[in-house]
Amino acid sequence: MFWNIMKKDLTSDIRALCEENEIHFLLLAEAQAINKTGLETELKTISNDYKLATVIDTAKVFCWHKLNNVRAVKDDNYYSAYVLDDGQEEILIVGIHAPSKIHMESSEQALFITRIIMDIKQLEDQLNITNTMVVGDFNMDPFEAGMVASESFHAIFCDTTARRGSRSVNNQNRRFFFNPMWHLHANRDLPTKGSYYFGNGGIMSYFWHMFDQVIIRPEILDRFNFDSLKIITRIESIGKSLLDANGRPNKTEASDHLPISFSIN
Repeated sequence: MFWNIMKKDLTSDIRALCEENEIHFLLLAEAQAINKTGLETELKTISNDYKLATVIDTAKVFCWHKLNNVRAVKDDNYYSAYVLDDGQEEILIVGIHAPSKIHMESSEQALFITRIIMDIKQLEDQLNITNTMVVGDFNMDPFEAGMVASESFHAIFCDTTARRGSRSVNNQNRRFFFNPMWHLHANRDLPTKGSYYFGNGGIMSYFWHMFDQVIIRPEILDRFNFDSLKIITRIESIGKSLLDANGRPNKTEASDHLPISFSIN
């Protein structure tokens, strides 16, 4: 599960979400207000196997998990990377909190992302891992250049095409990511049309955004459980909605972002 918690101490909500959704691997952004060891203690009331994996206090994305073989491999100003050995293979999990549109235009974000994708490729080469997933607050929608351009994440919504692995762009090989979030974006059958809402009086406004996403390399596409992918809007065990009266993320009682969760087989 990933959640941008808006610099709030949402320990009780996080604990409840982890218990009712059977979360094994938790990533939090904007977690400055959380007592890191305090949350670990709360999670241990669910399972004594929960532990804090993040090794530095200034990490951009913090990780707690209840798995046996997880190690932190890199912390950057905009992401934290972990390697999970699940007994079948090693998986590189990158938790990201990309620059906000408050500070960068969409075109600037796309250019900046080229730095991050270079880092990820370098990690994949160093660790000899091709099973990579990137999850977090990208601060971009799935259709923006920073997500789909070949020099950026190159994250596409067609799994058939993604299974090709890569394509040649101006005589340079560019690997694909697959982005399953397209299947949730503006889905009329869901209680929410995205993970983040922002409306303004400008000429262009999308209102709902899918800033919180997971993208995966095609090498682990067959292990991705599509039915498990969801935007969480309610904590059933404590009867708390994460939406306000208008059906938007309740940033007063919770966060301006909604959590997302998924599983791999």
